[in-house]
Amino acid sequence: MSHASSRSPGSCFRGWLGLARARSLTASGALAAALLVSSAATSSGCGQDGRIRDGSSGDAGGGGSGGSGGGGGGGGGGGAPRDPMPLRVVNWNVRNYLNDKNDSAAPDEVIRTTTQYTKHRQAIGAVLSAIDADVVVLQEVENEAALSDLVQSELGGKYPGIGIVDGNDPRGVDIGILSKIPLDQVVSHKDEQFPLNGTVGPTYRFSRDCPEYHLTYNGRKVVLLGVHFKAKEDDNPNKRLAEAQRTRAIANALVKEDASRAVLVLGDFNDTPGSPPYLAILGEGEGVYTNAPDFVPVNDRWSYDYQGTLELVDHQMSHPFMAGMLDQTSASIRHGDDVDAATDHAPVIATYAVK
Repeated sequence: MSHASSRSPGSCFRGWLGLARARSLTASGALAAALLVSSAATSSGCGQDGRIRDGSSGDAGGGGSGGSGGGGGGGGGGGAPRDPMPLRVVNWNVRNYLNDKNDSAAPDEVIRTTTQYTKHRQAIGAVLSAIDADVVVLQEVENEAALSDLVQSELGGKYPGIGIVDGNDPRGVDIGILSKIPLDQVVSHKDEQFPLNGTVGPTYRFSRDCPEYHLTYNGRKVVLLGVHFKAKEDDNPNKRLAEAQRTRAIANALVKEDASRAVLVLGDFNDTPGSPPYLAILGEGEGVYTNAPDFVPVNDRWSYDYQGTLELVDHQMSHPFMAGMLDQTSASIRHGDDVDAATDHAPVIATYAVK
């Protein structure tokens, strides 16, 4: 496994595990070989952002609603219908998961003691072992080394697919992925500049990144867009709205490029349902996304305790095509002493019957 690091706008990172190999998963979802990710050359290979080449602004309700008919029952190329296979997905902010080494280029890097690092890693591992998801998208992770330590020391090596890109956070906390399924591609958007929709400026960049994690499961192309907006008290509301609009534009373009894709937008929005950034990603009309926590019982429908107020700020939104695969009864938000020992956010969990 090698760490994917971004050096240019819209850099692409491709796993040298071929698509054909990624599609050879057995019905049990058997583990494949370890992910090898390397940096693609420059933005000329991917366009400015790796996806959006037509100047689309990606308004809140626009685009992406046509995927439900694409690709046939077996995904991408059509063919015979496949039996659905469950894909268990979790997103979780693990609050400053930083290691005990000076191994980051971040200007404000914090180095934990070995005792602090080990304790935090073990606490995260205990929760993830209990959840046993197929794909895990984590926020506030330092680097690939910390993810590899987590997988090897606490998770029994069950996640050969590890992806992370050094984003824009000065502390070096990034959005990473652990996957039992090989990753086909990782695309970073950290260097893009974009205005608020309907304006020409000022332009903004993602506070962290909006990485695309591509994989193939049961013949279906699945893309997960990782989200981590800054806390509201530390952020410009126009900037966070522009980030949300750009996130939805990226998602729209992914589906426009290939209507057979199943797309998820997930992570720590640091915003509650009904807020402008939340609505910008959710969309409207035929293009409206489905948020898995909507199906969690009301008393458990929160992911963060803000000064005694229980708020839902972590979300897992699915494009209409992917939403059709969601097992609504599977949606949950895990609370408990084990979660509290690891972080101040609760993990969001849902299963999709992918076909």
